[in-house]
Amino acid sequence: MRNSFVRRIAVPYLILVILILAALGGFLSSFMERTYIEQLTSGQMASTRLFANQIAPVLASGSPYPGLVDITSESSFLLGARTTVILRDGTVIADSERDTAILDNHLNRPEVKGAIADQETSEVRYSDTVRSRLLYTAVPVRENGKVIGVARIAVSLSKIEASTNSFRGIIFATAGLTALLVVLVAFGITYQTIQPLRSLTQSVTKLESGKYVETLPGRRLDEIGQLTNAFNRMAGQITLQIEELEEERTKLSAIVSTITDAILIVSAEGHVELLNPAAEVILNTNARDSLGKSLAEVVRNHVVVDLWQKAQSSGIQQYVALETPNRQVLQAIVAPLENDTGGRTLLILQDYTRMRRLETIRRDFISNVSHELRTPLASLKALTET
Repeated sequence: MRNSFVRRIAVPYLILVILILAALGGFLSSFMERTYIEQLTSGQMASTRLFANQIAPVLASGSPYPGLVDITSESSFLLGARTTVILRDGTVIADSERDTAILDNHLNRPEVKGAIADQETSEVRYSDTVRSRLLYTAVPVRENGKVIGVARIAVSLSKIEASTNSFRGIIFATAGLTALLVVLVAFGITYQTIQPLRSLTQSVTKLESGKYVETLPGRRLDEIGQLTNAFNRMAGQITLQIEELEEERTKLSAIVSTITDAILIVSAEGHVELLNPAAEVILNTNARDSLGKSLAEVVRNHVVVDLWQKAQSSGIQQYVALETPNRQVLQAIVAPLENDTGGRTLLILQDYTRMRRLETIRRDFISNVSHELRTPLASLKALTET
């Protein structure tokens, strides 16, 4: 039972708690990372605007853009980020970290596209060069309201990712400890639930086998406590009934054992289920060899068997007087047991052999006495007549 309750109650709730904590941890870590990036984007976008304002006069002056490289490098140093200047056609004309001669055209970069479309744009993507995700912010550089170039700043998100991973580790460690606590609580609650049920099951098993059952503690106020109290009442009533039945059985056994008539209980299938000591004497058998055998094997008399079959089929009490081959005079009575769903019958064999002998002796005695008295009386009668 314990395994069943652990499997059905504790384990599903434990899995549910773990899933909820894992989902919550993932959501919180993602939310924190998204919040950090949004805050970083806001500040970096302001820095990109300032950078765009610095390079606007240089771009407006046209090629060879004097001082642009210096402004780009200085801004990169102050901001601690990579700064890039891109023309409207996507050509990179200044970069704080890379030689512009080896850089590809940036016209297809999402943030550059947005800035050329006269929109401040941000983009997060993985960089194969630095092997990390970068946050790109791009601002259009305008001259007389017309976009002539793009100012872009890129910052690595490695620090944010490290912070997020650290926070995620804390969350999952907390989730693990919480799950462990839930396991302990779940098993504790399950044990408190199972223990009285286990005691109840053991008591039911004892009661089923007819053993004495001690009163179970029913101090709980929940459904289990109510069930325990109900079982205690039921067990008390059943124990009382068992004691009464045992007492009646003892009395009945004493009566059946001391009665002089042979008593047999026969099943509906014709097998002997009970016979008393008198039946062992009258039938010249013993209970050990007779119980479970057919009636015909035990009584060895077809008249009695026919009488039992007649009573079994009619449901009416039957009786017959008979004399056995060994000159026993018996009266057999077969009666179906009332209120017995098993179809059993009661067979009683009354031994009248002694009474028959006494009756025979009495008749012989009377006959002899009559004969002896008849002769003297005849003589007296003859004398009186002469």
